[in-house]
Amino acid sequence: MLSAYAYLDDDAVWIQEEGETEVKAFSRIAHLGQDSWMVKKAAMVDIRANLINENMKTFQATWAALDDHALPRKVKSESALLICP
Repeated sequence: MLSAYAYLDDDAVWIQEEGETEVKAFSRIAHLGQDSWMVKKAAMVDIRANLINENMKTFQATWAALDDHALPRKVKSESALLICP
């Protein structure tokens, strides 16, 4: 399952130990102190910010790569509105 979430650092998640049931893992995690939770939360906030930044960079690069010819343009004509590819 971790491979599906490769963008997550170990610092941001709790990992179920080998042979540990989900109930035991949840119980172990539920009994950790607030400091442990806050460390994980801060790590996740950083990951989220990085993901947003990278997504914005990708969007901006894609948008910049589009030129006027890649988007349909509206051209007014006396007789009709023409859509040009």
